[in-house]
Amino acid sequence: MELKTKNSRLHWVDAMRGFSMILVVLGHVLLYMGIGGETTILSSVLMSFRMPLFFFVSGYFSYRAMSWWSGERIYDILGRKVSAQIVSTVIFLSIFQIVFDGRLDLSHGFGGYWFTIVLFQIYVLYLAVSVIDKVINVKISLIAMAVFSAIGVFLSVYPSHYTVYEFLHWNNLSHFLQFFTLGLLCSKYKGQFFELLNKDSIITTLIIGWLFLLLVGWRWSLNSSSLFLTYIVRYELVKYFSLLIVIMMFYTSSSYLSGNTAIPKFLRFIGQRTLDIYFIHFFFLPDLKEYSAYFIGGGNMFVIQLMVSVIITLLVLFMSITISSILRKSSALECFLFGVKKKQTN
Repeated sequence: MELKTKNSRLHWVDAMRGFSMILVVLGHVLLYMGIGGETTILSSVLMSFRMPLFFFVSGYFSYRAMSWWSGERIYDILGRKVSAQIVSTVIFLSIFQIVFDGRLDLSHGFGGYWFTIVLFQIYVLYLAVSVIDKVINVKISLIAMAVFSAIGVFLSVYPSHYTVYEFLHWNNLSHFLQFFTLGLLCSKYKGQFFELLNKDSIITTLIIGWLFLLLVGWRWSLNSSSLFLTYIVRYELVKYFSLLIVIMMFYTSSSYLSGNTAIPKFLRFIGQRTLDIYFIHFFFLPDLKEYSAYFIGGGNMFVIQLMVSVIITLLVLFMSITISSILRKSSALECFLFGVKKKQTN
């Protein structure tokens, strides 16, 4: 039986969100080690699902039935989103630039802090179509989001380099909107979705398809002359199969992840502090690029890369959570920086 938290959030989805945040930090650690992107097997596998998973979970928690929306709720949510995802992003990015670059320059976009800017734009889009739903009393919001996602996939194949695209990170928005929309759809139709995901035939298909795409399809796409086919294989099929396997793994482990042992509690705690960790962890990433040759080396270095990067990731998480806990001692900062709803006082 699936247990729910006080906020009606499934424990296993909270744990999955925590896992996605850990992977985001791990991915950045690999970049700072000079072995990120597609330079190693480890980083390539992580890239196949870590950001899609983060957007999927964001969409899953964002879904609301049409009857839920009201003027007061829209005003409250939008205000907290602007504070936590726009104002806080500018604050943390400004501090980071001043501390590490010695100057403030926000003219070229938001760098590593692009996620919150993109997520805010996606949420505003979802908010807009949901309000239209409410006004005309016709359920079109999810259809509209699916259409926008399809358009986004097309635009991602042929990315733009206009200044506004780069400043607002619209290339990332175009690509990741589909995974946020998938989260919305899975949240609305979770009964049917998870029933399918629990079938042995579906699980077997996902595993075989995932292995085939990683071992055969990925390499084939590198030699393909078709830009469209290359994109579909490397950035669509691989990511969908990888994402669905991760979701399946967490869903089928929901009983364990609802428990009170150390690992589930740790993952759920991280899942409740994702915004804090995202903003803060950049300050603690060690620049080890000059040592990348030692991590790549000769032969199979997968185990060494994983061991070193996981140790650094855990240290970065510890430091980030410590700073987060200090900041959250102030209820004003907790509300302003991280969008925590103010507690009602008598």
